[in-house]
Amino acid sequence: MGKLAEWCAGQPAWAVDAMQRAASCSQDVDADADALVCRIGLAHGLAIEGEHPCQPFTEDSIVAVGASPDDVILHSVGPLEGLDRLAGGQVLKFALDGITIVFGENGSGKSGYTRALRQLTCVREEAPLEGNVFAGDSSPAKSITYTYRAGDGDAVTATWSEGQPKPAALGGATLLDTENLRVYVSGKSDILYMPPEAACVGRLADLYQAAGDRFRSWIGDATRRCARSFGGHYTPGTTASALIGRLQVATAEAELPTEHALREAASWGPDAEAELANLQTELVQGPAATAALCDRIATSCLTVAASLEGAAAALTDDAVAADEALVDARQRTRRVAEALAAERIGSQPIAATGSDTWRELFGFARQFAAEAGVRMRGEPFAVGDPCPLCQQALGEDAAARLTAFDAYVEGRATQEAELAAGAVAQRTAALRALTFKPEAELRTLLGEAATQGEPAQALVDRTVAFGNALEARRDERVSQLDAGRIADLATLPASPVDDLRNWAAQLTDHAATLRSGDDRTAAAVSRVAELTDRRQMSGQIEELVARRNELSNILAWKRCEAALNTGPLSRLMTSLRKDLTTPGLKARIEEEIGNFALTHIPLQFSDETSKGTSFFEVALATTRKAKKSRILSEGEQRALSLACFLAESHVAGRKSGIILDDPVTSLDHGRVRCVARRLVDEAAKGRQIIVFTHNLVFYNELTLACVDRAVPVPALPCLIQQGGSGEFGIVSVGDAPWVARKVREREQTLKTMIDDIPDDLAVASDAYRGRCTGFYAALRETWERAVEEIVLNDVVRRYGPTVGTLRLGGVDVSDDDFMLIHRAMTRASEHSGHDQAAGRQIETPSKAQMRADLAELTGFRSAKTKSNREAEDRRRSLAAEPPKAAVG
Repeated sequence: MGKLAEWCAGQPAWAVDAMQRAASCSQDVDADADALVCRIGLAHGLAIEGEHPCQPFTEDSIVAVGASPDDVILHSVGPLEGLDRLAGGQVLKFALDGITIVFGENGSGKSGYTRALRQLTCVREEAPLEGNVFAGDSSPAKSITYTYRAGDGDAVTATWSEGQPKPAALGGATLLDTENLRVYVSGKSDILYMPPEAACVGRLADLYQAAGDRFRSWIGDATRRCARSFGGHYTPGTTASALIGRLQVATAEAELPTEHALREAASWGPDAEAELANLQTELVQGPAATAALCDRIATSCLTVAASLEGAAAALTDDAVAADEALVDARQRTRRVAEALAAERIGSQPIAATGSDTWRELFGFARQFAAEAGVRMRGEPFAVGDPCPLCQQALGEDAAARLTAFDAYVEGRATQEAELAAGAVAQRTAALRALTFKPEAELRTLLGEAATQGEPAQALVDRTVAFGNALEARRDERVSQLDAGRIADLATLPASPVDDLRNWAAQLTDHAATLRSGDDRTAAAVSRVAELTDRRQMSGQIEELVARRNELSNILAWKRCEAALNTGPLSRLMTSLRKDLTTPGLKARIEEEIGNFALTHIPLQFSDETSKGTSFFEVALATTRKAKKSRILSEGEQRALSLACFLAESHVAGRKSGIILDDPVTSLDHGRVRCVARRLVDEAAKGRQIIVFTHNLVFYNELTLACVDRAVPVPALPCLIQQGGSGEFGIVSVGDAPWVARKVREREQTLKTMIDDIPDDLAVASDAYRGRCTGFYAALRETWERAVEEIVLNDVVRRYGPTVGTLRLGGVDVSDDDFMLIHRAMTRASEHSGHDQAAGRQIETPSKAQMRADLAELTGFRSAKTKSNREAEDRRRSLAAEPPKAAVG
């Protein structure tokens, strides 16, 4: 019996059923969570419709990978629509075996393709897509077309649109860029690749969490509904009042009244109706009735007085007199701030710089810069920092401008203006929050009072008039505050609050006097209250029962939520991880740390499980708290992150593709070579490797690593570059970057440049001269490459790490070679954009001359390659044996 089966042996049936669902991944998480909710609800006394039998757990049903296919090859990505400023109609294809090396210089659009791939593949840190922010409101909807093949199946083309979930078919492919590699440095990382048993427990924890979320949502909604005031209109001390008083959220389950008790207390019939009628007749003319009337009128007067007093306090003459000072302060400080803005930053290109909208935008930009670790608030931007708005490196003027913005925003005048504006807004909000009883409600509340004579009716009229005047004064002052102009308000009539309270006190005293000499009435009043509440409860019984049941459900949901504690799952996951995952992961990380020459740093491996999720971290081996990002260099951080990722990927035994965006930034040459060889090693195992880079040294190391093996690894070079008309993201599959091409490859490009010149294009035109200049500039660079590759026989290579001393045997430079190269370089330089003296009047070459100059290069390459081989063969024989000695 395995550990999962042992764990299930001590669990309730609903937990065993959930484990089986997590093991088999038979449905999606929502469906399985619904099933778990039903079964745990039945186990804890909830009424659930239908049959919900619990299935047993079988270890044989554990699936290894779940919804992430591990045999998917990504054929291509594109066309992309609505992303950044990328050109439409482009398709970036990938090698189906071996490694794809995508080269693109800064600003070519390369990052746009990696952002698109982030939406399709597995990443630790997600990032939203951006459209063409320079296109106004007409940017098309964002979509990504991609093609893939699963196993031996046919290629499938699909389109992802913004807002859709990631395609499940590409769930096994992982993309790593700077943000995702930084996760390994910033703290603990969840272990993405777990053995089937541990992954099963992880899925079970997800089910527990999803089911718990449902219960928490229901508890929250029901608690808010039941938290509202309820049952306050029942007379204190009656049976109905006592029962309803227990229908509260805070009532313990043992104290919650049963449905039977509620219905019994609400029973009502003809006998009870007759008894109540007789008692009411007895009391209608007695002292108790008068006392009750006095109490009701007193209560109404006090209620109205309290309502008026609360609103009147904010609208007294003294209170409203302070409003003018608030508005004056807002206008004065705003004028000072605007004058300061005009003085300090008023010369900016956008006239609204310094406005409220601008300050809010700048505040968000400042917050973003702090969260991204660029500059904290209060810390000035420096030259070279990325701008928090456009992401471009700041020049001196831009850094100074942001410093001026900081000084303005943080300045005293701006702060005082914001405080003054806030004070006005706070006063306006407080006035708007005042509530006034409508005239109809006031007259209803004071209806019995108005029947007690002309003075009472006059007091009611005064009260209504005062309430209306208060509301009108509030509305007028709010309007003035909004407009920023304070004017005199109409005078309020005399407040009736004191008169209402004095009359209420007199009525209360009179009611007490009436009751003090009437024992029979007291008993009758108590019985009338009991019967009245009972009759009212009878009419409300279904509402009361529904509330009682909802409170009972809340208690049951809380029991269910408590039962879904993930603590036991975390302990089970820890046990499985230590047996199945940790040893291999730790050993592999230590091996990769050695591969990347990080053994000089004291590091330690740690792991833990929380809420069913396993984490690991490679931390600094120190007794003091220290962040790796503060101690390690940028290169060491990146090398450590790559080591962790490759170790984790290796331990998982996954075969799905890896996509990397500039993985060697900040690495020294030795580690660049290590990364290149490790990635080629993975490609040699059959894993699809796709690398985006702008680093020519890394590009060269990858190509050399592919060749430098007993069985070379196929490599597909691709280019992403700007188009001639300013387009970004132009894709060229199978092309190496110009600086990495050999002479023979460049010759074909030079030929195409000549062929692309229209035959009818006038030689004297600027368009022709521009194409001619471009051709000769490329020709001059190719002659320079020919010196390195052919004349010097690649003894020393640009972007290469070694000196090929053994190739020195093929170097044989004659005077004719020197003169031919000298003349060709001179001629190319004359026509490649170098500024010439006006008196020279150099004639613009024709297309025929260009072809002749290209043919000269081609002929030189062919002849010189042959002579190099002959020299190498000759010198090899010289080195093979000593010269023969003469004999006599």
